[in-house]
Amino acid sequence: MTASRAPSGFSFFSHDLQSEENFASAAEATRSGVAALAAEAAIALGIAEGVRLETESAVPFGSGLGGSSALLVAAVSALSELTGAPLDPDRAIALCRDAETRVLGKPAGTQDYVPALCGGFNVISYGAGSRSIRTVSGPFEEFARSLVLFDSGRPHSSGLNNWEIYKAHIDGDPEVRRLLEGIRGASEKMAAALDAGDLESMGRTLAEEWSFRKRLSTRVTTPSLDEAERRALAAGAWGAKACGAGGGGVMVVLGPASARERIDGALRAVPGGSVFAAAPDAEGARVEV
Repeated sequence: MTASRAPSGFSFFSHDLQSEENFASAAEATRSGVAALAAEAAIALGIAEGVRLETESAVPFGSGLGGSSALLVAAVSALSELTGAPLDPDRAIALCRDAETRVLGKPAGTQDYVPALCGGFNVISYGAGSRSIRTVSGPFEEFARSLVLFDSGRPHSSGLNNWEIYKAHIDGDPEVRRLLEGIRGASEKMAAALDAGDLESMGRTLAEEWSFRKRLSTRVTTPSLDEAERRALAAGAWGAKACGAGGGGVMVVLGPASARERIDGALRAVPGGSVFAAAPDAEGARVEV
């Protein structure tokens, strides 16, 4: 993400989409699907016009990996630097949350902004009126050697999935509440495995979380994701789960480094899918002037 001053207006250029949009102001840009999030952030930071943003992302569309949240974090970081008053992480997270809520027209969470801002592995705890973030240095190199990301080729559908589950919970559905408790328990196990640097436990906890999540709604998993999970486990993976709300998107797979090539090959054989490379980042958002 690059932010620069311009004589007037609000322009937004996407290198990966090779598209440019020019607006008279940031307010006008909020009505554009591509530029709306960045425009809301600019308005919140007091930049109504006179700015140009350029973006580039290798994250597949609708992946569930939080790509749009990472771009929003980059926009907020760059724009706040442009104003001469960079935001601290808590204020940046709040601004991102509120900008996304305004654009989507529904409440946004904050979990996707934390890794983009802070980098590393993050244990996020929510209490009554509070949020705490504990960043763990983690076994980065070992994790990268154990990680495979599978793109199902179909965008995920978080809106329908999350609404169906949310409604069932507030309606008091006992099975949905039991499954959500299982997911909460799995998150606690993942934090403990991370603290211990136990990659195998992390992988098996992925599988446990996914076993609960895909029973929350018929929309969470797909035939392609089911096939990818089956092939990955048969090739020696410890566990796998779809990112975000599922329904498509990317599946994260963890397995022994010695089996990574075999797992990679098994996933490449899933019809319509593909595998791409990624590695954990220890730093998070960085601003260069």
